[in-house]
Amino acid sequence: MKDNEEINGLLAKHFSHENLSANEQAELEAWIRSNADEYQQLKKWMDTPLGTDSLPDFNAEKAWNKIEGELEEKPRKVLSINWKKNYTRLAFAASIALIAVIGILYSLKTDTKDALQHYANATNGITHLLLPDSTEVTLYPNTRLTYESGNAREVTMEGKAFFHVKKDKKPLRITVPVLSIEVLGTSFLVDAQEQNKAGVFVKHGVVRVTTEQQETTLTANELVEVTNGIMKTGQIDNAEELFGENTTVLTFTRTPLSKAVQEITKHTGIRIELDKGFEQDAITTRLKLDNINNILKELTFICGCKCDTVEKGKYYRLYYE
Repeated sequence: MKDNEEINGLLAKHFSHENLSANEQAELEAWIRSNADEYQQLKKWMDTPLGTDSLPDFNAEKAWNKIEGELEEKPRKVLSINWKKNYTRLAFAASIALIAVIGILYSLKTDTKDALQHYANATNGITHLLLPDSTEVTLYPNTRLTYESGNAREVTMEGKAFFHVKKDKKPLRITVPVLSIEVLGTSFLVDAQEQNKAGVFVKHGVVRVTTEQQETTLTANELVEVTNGIMKTGQIDNAEELFGENTTVLTFTRTPLSKAVQEITKHTGIRIELDKGFEQDAITTRLKLDNINNILKELTFICGCKCDTVEKGKYYRLYYE
């Protein structure tokens, strides 16, 4: 069996529909037989196109020169605009560089003039990457991201990611299914894990957020959430927890178990299903999030319940006998 780097090359050819020699095809098929689950998950991701809206051109540098001088003097407004919807499809034009163990960050590259690079986090925890323009990105579980370099810095993503963008006169545009973000230099969190809903949370700097009919500009400690096309702005109340600066421990005080489980899933990406009988249960405890087995032991001890493993490391079920 070839090593990981050689298998990565074969997978790249395979997913970009390049011809393989007889020996290469045999090696690839042998790897697929030995790693069927990993291959099927990868194929599923590759076969699902990322949706993206094409928004009007925007001179970010010129706008920022004007905005930065006015932000402190004028209240932020959400502006209504009427743009014709124009859907495009972003093709996965290349294949993926895969470490042959599921749960490692996937990285894809092509050789086109405006190179597309694809990344996906299929782990149960966060992963970190550095884009070619030196943008630092933290990918949360089950997040996909495509970066296009060239005349424009374009990112298309699904899921949840934190960005630290170094200041550059060429703006970075990030597109998720329900909104578009444009920045010159800042750090912020994008949460687009749910259908028809997304949020942008700014830690530092200035961020412009646009939907099909509205736009707004955010500064430090401000947020915007878009649900079914409706944009709402506000202040960030839990910055430390939100930006992952203090998320290794969760504290619950008489918290309904269903809500506690939702928080655990939010931070770890691990699904915990509650069977019938937990509706009135509440917990008071502190949970370290670095070990799912310890989390489950604590929950079963507090509730006096049992735990089944549906899919190790990903999906568990709590129940009463």
